[in-house]
Amino acid sequence: HYLNLHGWYKLCTRARVAIPDTVQNEIWKLLAWREKGKLFLNDFIAGFHVHDLSAKDPWIHRIAKVLKLEYYGMTEAELTSKISAKTHTVVDSAPLGKDGV
Repeated sequence: HYLNLHGWYKLCTRARVAIPDTVQNEIWKLLAWREKGKLFLNDFIAGFHVHDLSAKDPWIHRIAKVLKLEYYGMTEAELTSKISAKTHTVVDSAPLGKDGV
């Protein structure tokens, strides 16, 4: 399952908050990396996990702890290491620059 760019823009317009076009494009560049023009469901979900890791929402942390979800107890570096080990690839966790690189 995947979204194309048009589907991504439709999803962004349905958000409860306005997402500026520049932000939509930067998120697309970050998440749609496997194949040009496609944002796969697993990458979309992984992006939200990473977002939750950086945001450290106390409510999400508490619920995750109750549900015994380990990712919420990890740092971004630990998650990157775990993903790299499972996929046998190197994951670049450096922040993206203005041009998405």
